[in-house]
Amino acid sequence: MVPRQLCCGMIYLEVMVKVLVTGGAGYIGSHVVKMLGEAGHQILVYDNLSTGHEWAVLFGKLVIGDLSDKALLGEVIKAFAPDAVMHFAARGVR
Repeated sequence: MVPRQLCCGMIYLEVMVKVLVTGGAGYIGSHVVKMLGEAGHQILVYDNLSTGHEWAVLFGKLVIGDLSDKALLGEVIKAFAPDAVMHFAARGVR
């Protein structure tokens, strides 16, 4: 953790978190992944690439998988143990 000072003199601690980003290879998700990566967070992108692109994932690791694949998704969550999940997948689970 690196202490940072805000303009009004308040101190806060910057914490690196592990973030699972679903749909992180799409337009909005990839921009969020970029911002998280630039901030130093550990990122795992989970995307089926139906509307996204592998080249759009500039930070972290990409797992190609569908949200409807409960077994793979469960394995990924268990192995990565994210602190947070950000959901940008274009299609919902049916």
